[in-house]
Amino acid sequence: MPVQTQATDFPDTRAITRTLPSGPTRGTARDWLAFQIGKMPGRLAQRFGGRAKVRPHRELLQAAVTETLRVFPNPVCIETGCVRDPNEGTDSTLVIASTLQGRGRFYTFELEPSHIEVCRVVCREFADQINFVQGDAKANLREFAAEHDVIHFAFLDSAPDPDQIFAEFRAVEHRFNPGSVLIVDDAVRGNKGGRIKPYLHTHADWETRLVFAGNGLLVAVKRQS
Repeated sequence: MPVQTQATDFPDTRAITRTLPSGPTRGTARDWLAFQIGKMPGRLAQRFGGRAKVRPHRELLQAAVTETLRVFPNPVCIETGCVRDPNEGTDSTLVIASTLQGRGRFYTFELEPSHIEVCRVVCREFADQINFVQGDAKANLREFAAEHDVIHFAFLDSAPDPDQIFAEFRAVEHRFNPGSVLIVDDAVRGNKGGRIKPYLHTHADWETRLVFAGNGLLVAVKRQS
């Protein structure tokens, strides 16, 4: 299946965030403040209005993959950290695979073999469309980048370690082309975005947006090369 390497259009960050409260990144301290203010209405609605806790991952990932497909009909997609618990509530691997519906190629990088087995069960309807890569994501992503010309979509969610997430990104950074989409989980609380968020915020090639839900998710679209 041929892989499209150049965008004829660009994914829209606002179409990806859709109804989720969000705003452009502003820098570490201002992002933290904007996140706290942006989450306040939801917190009040949960405490006093009985609203269920918002889990933004499914909506965000589905919208991001849909926007990627609009621009790249057969995208190369990667994820670090697959579904680890059938009750975790985010179901990232399942959402990505079910949205792709066999289009393009999808690889998920996971350190623990037991997590891969859980993920295979959760994603059993789409398991034959997912390439599971077991082992250290940093090393495996370097090998992956040596064998692939482009990555169109990535979701980084492996470990609560800003150095790990940044190293994963740096391993494949040169494979993101204009139009590529990147999502990072726990970008404010949990600190997975502690290094990658300020790097992308100050990088002229990337448009970045922060979702004020969950622990904050970073949405980035590459605009230039």
